[in-house]
Amino acid sequence: MKNAVIASLFLVPALLLTFFPAGCSGFSSDSEAALEAARVAILEEFNRVNIELRRAAERLGASGLTGCDARSALEDLYLAIPSAVDCAAVDSRGIMVTIEPASYRHHENKDISGQEQVKRMLDRREPVMTGIFLTVEGIEAGDAEYPVFGPEGAFLGSVSLLFSPEKLLDGALSPVSGKTDGLVVIETGGRILRHSDGARIGTNLFASAGFKSDERMRRLGERLAAELEGRDGPTGASWKSVELYNGFWRIVDLPSR
Repeated sequence: MKNAVIASLFLVPALLLTFFPAGCSGFSSDSEAALEAARVAILEEFNRVNIELRRAAERLGASGLTGCDARSALEDLYLAIPSAVDCAAVDSRGIMVTIEPASYRHHENKDISGQEQVKRMLDRREPVMTGIFLTVEGIEAGDAEYPVFGPEGAFLGSVSLLFSPEKLLDGALSPVSGKTDGLVVIETGGRILRHSDGARIGTNLFASAGFKSDERMRRLGERLAAELEGRDGPTGASWKSVELYNGFWRIVDLPSR
């Protein structure tokens, strides 16, 4: 029995290092500083996305969703966001009527009304950000959408920004990379968006055998999914959140053991 208890004391640290890179130093000021630096940097990028989407929506509201001026608005949005994959004007039926850059124009007139974020946009007519999903373009990306209203206030549709979360995080965190290299960024559902081991990006942290088999790790997963920020005594984890349009990501640090 004593040997089993001793073995369990070593199991959780081993699992932590399996799923997370060596972090900062648990609940120390260094850990707090790293999490805060990452949070601020990612929020700055989210703010840029919001500003540029709002600007594009205003231009599309004035020009309409098709034509040269609409293409110009989408092209400028694409160029303003380094992580952009493509930008689309989506009408009130959920049809992508204009897309930039030119390499994605063959997807124009495709119906995406069945996608969850488009349903929410058409229903609520407010900005939305999705989790990462397989797009009609055949890539895994996130989608941030902003409603478009005409000069008289009529709802015309939305402007959609497909983006690479990996590129967004690389760009946001590169200026503070010395502080944040040991951090992991995940969606609330557990999908890993950033990890020092690139092979883990895109995998689901909570679905891994280690998280399912160890009670302390399972409880950590539940807390990461539900709580905006926190500290977990049994595992030594600490985390903060960033949010855009009610879409949340967790920034997680675990101590070196």
